[in-house]
Amino acid sequence: MADDDIVIAMPALFFSPVEKKTRKPSKKKLTEEEIAALIPLVASAASDAYRFLSMNDLFLHPSQALTLESCIKSTALSLSKLHSLIIPDNVSPKTLIPPSVPSSPSCSPSWFRRFLSGATADSEHLWLQYFRVTRHSFTRLLQTLSPHLGPTPDYSLAAALFRLAHAAPYKAVARRFGFDSSSSACRGFHRVVKAIIDHLSHLLRIHSESSLHMEELSLPNCLGALGFHRFFTSEGTLVVQGLVDSDGIFLDVSAGWPGTVSPNVILQHTKLFSRVETDKELLNGSFFELSNGDTVRQYIVGDACCPLLPWLITPFREEDGVEFFSKKVFNSIHGNRMSLVQKAFARVLAQWRLLSDRWKEECLEAFPFVIAAGCLLHNFLIKCGNPPPGEIADFLQEQSFPEFTEENSVEGEALRDALASHLSEVHRGTADSERRLGVVR
Repeated sequence: MADDDIVIAMPALFFSPVEKKTRKPSKKKLTEEEIAALIPLVASAASDAYRFLSMNDLFLHPSQALTLESCIKSTALSLSKLHSLIIPDNVSPKTLIPPSVPSSPSCSPSWFRRFLSGATADSEHLWLQYFRVTRHSFTRLLQTLSPHLGPTPDYSLAAALFRLAHAAPYKAVARRFGFDSSSSACRGFHRVVKAIIDHLSHLLRIHSESSLHMEELSLPNCLGALGFHRFFTSEGTLVVQGLVDSDGIFLDVSAGWPGTVSPNVILQHTKLFSRVETDKELLNGSFFELSNGDTVRQYIVGDACCPLLPWLITPFREEDGVEFFSKKVFNSIHGNRMSLVQKAFARVLAQWRLLSDRWKEECLEAFPFVIAAGCLLHNFLIKCGNPPPGEIADFLQEQSFPEFTEENSVEGEALRDALASHLSEVHRGTADSERRLGVVR
């Protein structure tokens, strides 16, 4: 059938007798009086939902409570607006009292007090559910920050953790924790963020024990893995540079770089770079003797987007003229260590859902500080033995940055070649031993 035939045939098809028989009758439009009569019914349903929330606020998951609260608020606002537009002459104003925006008891000033009074030794799961911390971790954190959080430090800290954990809006935080307004809740949140940065920054520390040398087939004398992660905003992305150890603890964080800036440029403008290159105060510890007698200095590993430096070792590129087996073994072990960085960032995002939100333009100035606070809390909770978030797979995002293509450091190449040669020999020896023992991987 030609295209013209299709165009001509379609009207006949749409207006066939079968179509006319099955066509649904048009719906009757409601009058203003009928709509007005429905408003009290919908308001009653909203009130019932509000009552359910008020009776079960301590049993609902925070995401459920926040969603239900938002729906009730939206319904109340819509009904109030609709009521103001439709007031029939034959309906008494008393019959159509517009529903007010409820301040749910789940969001009342006594919510946290009721939570504390109901908490028992068996309610650890509730602390983790609401605040992502155990009661023990909360108490230790409160002891550290309490002098800097104002007259009700426990409420301020709990409110900040709740907002971080669930991306709760300031209005919801204010009603739950007794702030008199959203603005007060906002100020309280940023007071906690500042206290975390000011008084937990000692948890970012590079030292000789921060080694990734966890097993025989590993990177000897390596003190950490350096990587980058993008956080999303309404205007694009912010890039954060992070250095982590084998436990996923952040040793250094530099946050707030525009997404348009390359990792190479970011690195050169960080304190980490100046402390190694200019001040010579980092990565200057003892040398390590390899199996072949060569010695290697302390160093860290970085992704292909970084420059190869005497102290920053990146993977081999395809065109690098190195024996294939050595290159393969080195890049595999190097990549395994680099995965520590993305796992650490994924854990931060899973723990503090606020950081995975797309931040609005008016809040961008504070975003880097909130990210830094999230990383510091991550370190603090690991040291407290706090259980990690259950699922981080959704936050293991592929981070793609342009590969660094400029000239490599000669010293860096020599160090990398020595490591590759050492690792390939160890790998061969391990493989031979396993074959003799009949080990199957």
